[in-house]
Amino acid sequence: MPEVYQEFRDTPGIFRHAVINNPSDPEGSLRGLQAAISRLKQDERFADLRDTPGVFRRAALNHANPERFLQGVQAAVSRLQQDERFADLRDTPGVFRRAAVNYANPERFLQGVQTTISRLQQDDRFADMRDTPDVFHHAAVNHANPEGFLRGVQATVARLQQDERFADLRDTPGVFRRAAVGYPSDPEGFVRGVQVAVSRLEQDERFADLRSTPGVFRRAAVAYHKDPEGHLLKLLISGPQ
Repeated sequence: MPEVYQEFRDTPGIFRHAVINNPSDPEGSLRGLQAAISRLKQDERFADLRDTPGVFRRAALNHANPERFLQGVQAAVSRLQQDERFADLRDTPGVFRRAAVNYANPERFLQGVQTTISRLQQDDRFADMRDTPDVFHHAAVNHANPEGFLRGVQATVARLQQDERFADLRDTPGVFRRAAVGYPSDPEGFVRGVQVAVSRLEQDERFADLRSTPGVFRRAAVAYHKDPEGHLLKLLISGPQ
């Protein structure tokens, strides 16, 4: 894949779309798509959508007037957030954006999510997950077979807990669940990354004052894995929350 198109590597269908719709100049189509995405990302009207950049790609690829599509998404998200029927979903606002972007009838999608969450919460096979209800939300929103997904999570968690390489993390089993839910293709890789980050943070002299509460390093490595140092620096400045 040419380096210039690396941003599309996780959506290979874009290349097929370019070849089918512009066989004489598929590269021109891809360059046009990149330009449109860049323009939308820089448009201050859509600044609130920048944390989900996939919406810009969808708008540029599938809509003749991407700006109008994004304005419609914003209007739909606002409507859904204010709808009291969906008040229980407000702590996971991403679900409103997903509904607005991907479904012609977002209200029906959200009602289905609520029904699925309720069913999963009442299923005794998943009783061990009731202390982390966000797992049910994730399963209901992102998986066509949420029960199958949750059974897979349980199997992965059990495997990680028994893996002697991760014995030092058994007193914080939440890391295994996070690995299983968020990194299903390579949960072991995520856990190894946590161990490496914890070791690095413990040895970092900038955080010497935090060594008396080592749990803070593990939390930073798990919950802020992209930039645990940044999180700890903010913590030092602001003080414990």
